[in-house]
Amino acid sequence: MDLADVIREIRDFVNAPRRQYAIMQDRRAWFQLCASMDLVEDSQLAIDAYPGATSDSDGAHYLAVYGLLQAFFLQQDAVEHLGRALGIPISEDQELKAVREARNDIVGHPTMRRGKKKKEAFTTHSISRWSLSTDAIEVYSSDEQASSLYQRRFRISVLIEKQRQGIARALSAIQSELARREREHVAKFSGQPLTAVFPQTLDYTFSKIAEGIRSAGLHGLARANLQSVAAILASFRDTLVQRGELPANEHLEYDLAQLDYPLERLAKYLDDPDGLSLSAALPEIYPCYIERKFDDLIAIAKEIDSEYGENA
Repeated sequence: MDLADVIREIRDFVNAPRRQYAIMQDRRAWFQLCASMDLVEDSQLAIDAYPGATSDSDGAHYLAVYGLLQAFFLQQDAVEHLGRALGIPISEDQELKAVREARNDIVGHPTMRRGKKKKEAFTTHSISRWSLSTDAIEVYSSDEQASSLYQRRFRISVLIEKQRQGIARALSAIQSELARREREHVAKFSGQPLTAVFPQTLDYTFSKIAEGIRSAGLHGLARANLQSVAAILASFRDTLVQRGELPANEHLEYDLAQLDYPLERLAKYLDDPDGLSLSAALPEIYPCYIERKFDDLIAIAKEIDSEYGENA
């Protein structure tokens, strides 16, 4: 799987409503995540463009080499920050470190690279212009004691391959951790299908609401069954909140909200049919509407259950 495919899978994962909502509780982390995913891809475009970016001009060679090494640096930072935004630490990769060190020497701090132990000491690094080619450069570096120069030869194709493999390993680690977290979330609700919230007797409940509405003497029967329906809806909402599906899923929130008004109006009508002004047909239309919406909710519950691996 290439880098673009891995990033696409990570994007799809974090953009799912439940996961996106959780991440967006920290807006800074969300913005960092989005910027990092973009930069991983954008810097790869720059890396892929390198072979066609050079020419016989020394200036074009320098620009291509500087740009390539800087793209390595940006991409490594982007992957680290992608992991940080998701709370996933990225382990140090020796091949990526080698690429980064080359970048730091050649284009990061070539005229004064501070020492790791003695801050007053520094090294210098310069590309030998005559060595410039599409696939190789030679760099002359001084040691921290400024006692001598030594020569290093870098194969561009080797650096590109080290970067590719190292970035692939890091993204794969992020992807694996996200998958592990999702398995852990799903396992918390194993054996608890959402469809179980809706009793098998629901059709009977709605029939009793319809029957009770038609006769003033049976309004108490309709009221009791309507309360059962409202309790089922509340239980479904609570269960969705526990799973993080609400308030993350705006479409689902909208579907549920569409039931609040008819349930409220019908309850008021049953409590005081003379005090609430409703057209003659509405008391019988509301139960039909509520029942159809419940059919929609059951279908949604089945769909979510399938995502959680439930066969109920």
